[in-house]
Amino acid sequence: MDAVKSSINLISTHHFGGVAVRRDHLRVGFILDHAIDAGRITRVEQFGPHRFGHHIELRSPADLDAEVLAWLAEAQALQRRPQPGRCAPSGLGRRARSR
Repeated sequence: MDAVKSSINLISTHHFGGVAVRRDHLRVGFILDHAIDAGRITRVEQFGPHRFGHHIELRSPADLDAEVLAWLAEAQALQRRPQPGRCAPSGLGRRARSR
């Protein structure tokens, strides 16, 4: 988690979501590899062939339920998986050589 002036960024190995405080609600956004068609999703943005940003509004503590927590857990898990077309960070995936 990374708190900045206007929002709280949700970070695992990469950014997977965020929370912005509004006057009467929290706006929560998260990224998945598929679009969700649910009534609580207020906006979906496609960032690439396999990246969809979703936005929901939380107006009470009860809105942060098992469904929302599952979406956030899925978003976090997605950021930990290797992505097609991305190289592994230097040193990862290679065997160390002994001298």
